[in-house]
Amino acid sequence: LSGSIQLKSLAEVRLMLNEAVALKWRLAERIRTWGKPFHTDLRMDIFYYSRLLDLTFRTNVVNCTETSFLLYGEGTIKPMPVKFSLRCGVFMADSWDDRIYVYERDIPGSFNVPALYGRGYWISLTGNWKFARWGRVYIRGSMTEYPFMQKKKPGKAELKLMFRFQI
Repeated sequence: LSGSIQLKSLAEVRLMLNEAVALKWRLAERIRTWGKPFHTDLRMDIFYYSRLLDLTFRTNVVNCTETSFLLYGEGTIKPMPVKFSLRCGVFMADSWDDRIYVYERDIPGSFNVPALYGRGYWISLTGNWKFARWGRVYIRGSMTEYPFMQKKKPGKAELKLMFRFQI
């Protein structure tokens, strides 16, 4: 048998502890016959849901050549007509092969899935305000810093603003 073979598996378990609290475990494994043969991604999420506030906490561990870690917390307040989400997290991924991808909220028509690599933290804020039946404002700001690196790495910041009018 010649050629390249790759197998991917995904296992996910979600438990509702009550009407407001949920736990989710996810294990993804990749095995292949070239490059780095094994890549394991394990994460656990805790969710809290209510009419005005949603909370999420995540722990993520990735192992390919070394072991990477990520922890974050996110809160979303949603009193009408305003909705804001704030996410703060820390990460340690010393090897590019062990980088961690995390989907981030963004403004409509955009998406953001940064590869977190290095040692640092990030904070992001998204929000929208429906100021009239015909108009809404969206905002997204984020900042990533790397103060825990032995070799200095510059941080990055981003700000997006969108006005949407329906006629």
